[in-house]
Amino acid sequence: MGDFNGGLVFSTPPIARGNVTKIAVVGDRSDPANLVGFVGAAAVVNSMLNLGIDAKANTDFLATLGLMGGGDDPSVGQSVSSFNRGGAFQCVSMPSEQTIGVGCVVEPRS
Repeated sequence: MGDFNGGLVFSTPPIARGNVTKIAVVGDRSDPANLVGFVGAAAVVNSMLNLGIDAKANTDFLATLGLMGGGDDPSVGQSVSSFNRGGAFQCVSMPSEQTIGVGCVVEPRS
């Protein structure tokens, strides 16, 4: 049905005292499949940090980050932060005229 180049990257800095202190999820909006993959990866991170979260609560939280609107979302080009019991999420979708990159840095609560 198509050939999609997935540009999804997960990374963490060195683990400090046995704890992950940051998680970076980076992807792109080059096509709907890549955007959905990126948002899905952010959802997995949120689920891992908020064990037992239901699908609706996870989707509602992700909506606060402005990731699903694509290039027309009013938050494009701006850093958007949101917090929950699992951690602090800071995300940005870049304007298409600069790059199609999208990314989040997550700081889990200790």
